[in-house]
Amino acid sequence: MSTELGHTIDEVENLIKKHEAFEKSAAAQEERFSALERLTTFELKEMKRRQEAAEEAERQRKQAEADARAAEQAQAEAARQAEASARDSADAPGSPHSGREHEA
Repeated sequence: MSTELGHTIDEVENLIKKHEAFEKSAAAQEERFSALERLTTFELKEMKRRQEAAEEAERQRKQAEADARAAEQAQAEAARQAEASARDSADAPGSPHSGREHEA
């Protein structure tokens, strides 16, 4: 507690004015502090843009993985079909590798 007390009316009025000036200054500082706490529109837009960019990058990564899996599966299927085709042509009559002609 302050020991500065007004002993006359003038001193009391002067202390009241000082107190009012202090309150006014404190209120102004509070407003400035509140303004610093609030995110600006620009900051909010930037945060949203970054989030959308991250989501798009993740979507593209997943799509690339799916495309790579599909390409691997298509390549494996093509290899199986080529192998089956080669096997079928080797077993066909008249084929030089046909086991049936060698038996006759």
